[in-house]
Amino acid sequence: EEAQMIRALAEHSREKEYRLRICALGRALKKDAETILDTGVSDLHLHLRIEPGLAGSALDQTLNRLLPVKDFIRDRSPGASLCLIMLDIGRSDRATLEHCVGFCSAQGIDMVSLPDTSGIMAPDQVADILGAVCPLSGKTKVSVHCHNDMGLANANSYMGVAAGGDVLEASV
Repeated sequence: EEAQMIRALAEHSREKEYRLRICALGRALKKDAETILDTGVSDLHLHLRIEPGLAGSALDQTLNRLLPVKDFIRDRSPGASLCLIMLDIGRSDRATLEHCVGFCSAQGIDMVSLPDTSGIMAPDQVADILGAVCPLSGKTKVSVHCHNDMGLANANSYMGVAAGGDVLEASV
């Protein structure tokens, strides 16, 4: 049902010639990518769970599971925009974040979304982290995605963009 709703929204947007980008979110699995592509949207946001404390070859192994999915998307829809959502930046160490952003850049992922999904960060922390990882992103855009659990989403979002974030994900 959800895929049907996304398909209807995308078709309606095209018919009305709205200047919107309709994105769909799924897991970083071929099955989810196929379902999303079948809706007619060309912006895929895929979630890849990175276990806390994962490092070294275990982290690389997890990240490499994305590659067949990326290749499937690129083969099926060459113009598709691929965003990888991973890690709660408030609960991840900087080395892991840097490694993941570098991986996305090296693999030609269009955008990496760095969410503060637990909403526990202070603006200076967001600025420090984004200031460290954004220079590693190359042509990959960095998206800032802050939750408001502590009432700091606006300030954190501002600081994330000021520190180098390219895209702001927000709801109003």
